[in-house]
Amino acid sequence: KLLAVNVIDDSNHVTSTLDICKPFWVEIKYRINKTLPYCRVGINVYSDVGEIVFEAYDSDDARYIGPREPGYYVSRCELPGNYFNAKRYFLSIYAGIPDTKYLAGVENVLAIDVEDMGGIGSHMFELKRDGVVRPKLNWEMVKK
Repeated sequence: KLLAVNVIDDSNHVTSTLDICKPFWVEIKYRINKTLPYCRVGINVYSDVGEIVFEAYDSDDARYIGPREPGYYVSRCELPGNYFNAKRYFLSIYAGIPDTKYLAGVENVLAIDVEDMGGIGSHMFELKRDGVVRPKLNWEMVKK
């Protein structure tokens, strides 16, 4: 049973407005009532026009694959700074046993606003970047 979903900023505060440069966490609190042979809990992130940006699950980390015993759980994932472009995003939460059973889910449970407060590229003529994401990639340059 899903109990709560929160977005936590880099100061450990629950928020819905985020600095484009800083990481944040999606925290999902839930209860398992009976032993499950396998379970995964995850998020889908959608852009402001409804296109899926990505999906991710706690079982992407091998430490969390396997049975889950009854009890209260918190699954928390970090989303990096300088990844999202400045706009509104929507989060959906899902839990289930893949290809076997859908356990719980909430579509568009949260909206988050990512704001450009001096992110990459903002120092260059205040140009906005296209795209859903704007990752800060590692570059190398060699003069020959």
